[in-house]
Parts: sequence; C-alpha cells; structure tokens
Amino acid sequence: MIDKIVLFNKEIKIDITKFKDYELRTNNQYNMLHDNCICGHFLNQDKVCGNRYSIRNDYFNLIVKPKQIFLCPHLHTLLDQEHNLLTLNKNNFIEALERLGDMLDSHGIYFDTYKSQLSKIEIRKNLYLDYSYDKYEPLLKALYAKKMKKFNHINSYYFENSLRQIIIYDKTLQLAQKRYNFPNANIMRIEYRMKKKQKVMNDLKYDSVKSLINNWDKLESIYLEKTGDLLFANKKPVMDSHKRSPENQFKWFMNKSDAKYKMNEYLMTKGVEKVMEEVGDISVFSRELSQNAIDSSYQHIKKFQDRLLNSKFSKEYGPTIGELYNEIHSKFYGPHEDYLDGNKSIDATRLVFPLEER
Repeated sequence: MIDKIVLFNKEIKIDITKFKDYELRTNNQYNMLHDNCICGHFLNQDKVCGNRYSIRNDYFNLIVKPKQIFLCPHLHTLLDQEHNLLTLNKNNFIEALERLGDMLDSHGIYFDTYKSQLSKIEIRKNLYLDYSYDKYEPLLKALYAKKMKKFNHINSYYFENSLRQIIIYDKTLQLAQKRYNFPNANIMRIEYRMKKKQKVMNDLKYDSVKSLINNWDKLESIYLEKTGDLLFANKKPVMDSHKRSPENQFKWFMNKSDAKYKMNEYLMTKGVEKVMEEVGDISVFSRELSQNAIDSSYQHIKKFQDRLLNSKFSKEYGPTIGELYNEIHSKFYGPHEDYLDGNKSIDATRLVFPLEER
C-alpha cells in the first residue's frame, strides 16, 4: 500500500568524517545564533555551521535543519527493486527500514527511525485494466471530488486541497518513460497523499512509525474510505435513459429561460454523455453553470455525475462510461494483484530509450 513516507524527528547525530561518497549541500549563514544553526547535530569537532544540510542518494533523502530533520527512504530501492510498481506488505516495509537503519549507521548517521513521526505519507493501488489507459479518459473527466480542485496533466488527473491529494495516472506509460516496458499490462495507479502531519493524524489517528507498523492491516480500509468516498461514492444501479437530441445539449440548456428549474428533466432526457463530450470535463460543467447564474451546488453536480457514471448509452465503438465505471469500481475495491512477495513474475523489458509522452 505505502509508496512513500517522509519521517520527522528533532534529533539526529552525524559523524561527518564517515562521509566520502555522498553529495552534501550546506547553506551557510554567518553570525547565526547557536539555536538557529545545525552545528549541534554533529558529533566531532569538524562541525558544519549553517541552516540546512542535505544528503540525496538512491536510497534516501535527508534534510537537516536546526530544529527539524526530515528523512525520506526510497523503499523499493532499499528492497533491490528497479522501479516502484509492486505493492509492499508489512514485512517488506520493515525490511526496508532495517536496511535503511544499517545504511545510516554505517555512514555515521544516527537517526531513530522507529521513534520518528510521519510527516507525509502516500498510499496507493494499481488497477490492471481491460483496456489501455486512454480508453478511460471519458470516465476520468467525469470524476468529481467535493472540496477539492481538479487538474488535468498529461496522462494524469489531480484532485487536491491544502491537506491532501489524489492522483490518477497511467502507470504503464510512466514506467515506459523510465525504460521499463510492460507490454501485456494496462496499469492505472490511484494515489492518496496526506501532505501534512495534521492530515496524517486526522486520517490515521496516529503519527508514529511504530503505530504505522502496528496498524498496517488498517491501511487498506483507510485508503478505500478516503479515496473511494471522494471518487466512487455514486455507485448505483445502471439507469436506462436512451433519449438524445441532435442539438448542442449544453447550449440548449443554457438558452432555456426556466433551465435552473429543469435540471432533473434536462439530465434525464438530453443525454449526459453528450454533454460531457461538449464541455470536456465535469469541472467545466460546474463552472459554466455558475457563470450562467444557474445553481452549481454540489447536489446539482452530483445529480449530473450520478447519471453519467451509471449510464449505458449504446456506442458504436468501445465501452460506455457506465461500463468503464463498473470495471474501475470493481477493481478499486477488489484485492491487490501485485504484492512484491507473491508476484515476482511481473517482469519488465528494459528499453534502450524511454518512451515519449503520448
């Protein structure tokens, strides 16, 4: 489940004489008060003075400030994985931390990992799809998360506010861009990121590494609750509504003098999929309603989304949005298919050159 964590502590001891092969960066500031200097974190007389000390390598990122230390382990790399596709279980996570601790100690970095707090955490799930990622674009455009802004980047969708972020993206393409080719897999990744300690505590009800390990089995339900409630809350029986109009559906709605009183009739009779083709994204639909002095409350947007996600209009080519929604919903709430210990048969062909973004 866990893809990335950032650990926070106030204490660290560093023996700078043991560093030989690592890149060190120090932002020096002279005439600093001792309390605002990082020198207290070093063991020997060759102290480093300044307000920031950082180490970055393949296995971890370390940032040392006068009163704050942040450590981000690269979990999959610590477990000898070339990429971060496969899902880690509890034992994998503990093994990664043990290897991290041994590595830190051998290089004179004394940091208590298990007594550290969780500053940020990212949990995720891989969905192995029936079609290529681009076939799901109509569905992704229809997703709407309450109280979160929506952004579309190349082959990815972001839903975020100041405390949390949900990202849906084409994992197969991302790996191919890094020279790992999975020719027989269409992989969508859905990530849930708790961006601050406050959000970690609110969602998990704890903020320490020890508690994370002790409550590992609850991570799945937390992920499904926090992500599923925002993106997949509208699972209902498929609705039959086959009526369509050849007109521009959105313009027709805006030109109706009593349109704001006819949201239900409009959505039921004019074809919500046609509207989505015209506006492009549900966030545009919400904005257009507001700009045209029509009620754009969450309830109205939800009505639109309900009918869109559960529609089954016939199409000449490919699945409907409703059919795609059913597939994603089923796989999202289904079991993980790619644990590191249980699925080592998922091999990637090494590409000579990474693929370009499509």
